[in-house]
Order: sequence, then structure tokens, then C-alpha cells
Amino acid sequence: MSRRVGNAVVRNHVKRRIREWFRAGRAELEQLIDFVVIARSAAAPLSAREVSQLLDRAARDLGVSVH
Repeated sequence: MSRRVGNAVVRNHVKRRIREWFRAGRAELEQLIDFVVIARSAAAPLSAREVSQLLDRAARDLGVSVH
């Protein structure tokens, strides 16, 4: 993850939120599609719920049903 997302603490928070979304939807995602997630600086202040909602929306846009 790029340093543009903040310091190491902030980057780790963002990574943990994204990883949790993938863990929660692992069964649906394993066989369907590969995801590449690029976090932007705007992701830093988002809550885990907001990150999850954004990733859910992105998956739906790709035709993948998760959660």
C-alpha cells in the first residue's frame, strides 16, 4: 500500500478493514473472481462498515454477490 494513504498505522488500519471484508466473503469470492483493491487516501477515515459497504457495491457492480 502506498504512503499516500497515511503513516504506517493508518495504512495498517485500512488493510485490516479490507482484509476483514475478504475474510467474511471468502466462500463466495474464492471461485468467482480475483480482486485488486487499491486504497486511496480517502479510505483512511472510513469505518469498517463504510469500507465493507463500498466493497460490497464494487462487487455488485462486477456481478458478484457477497454477504
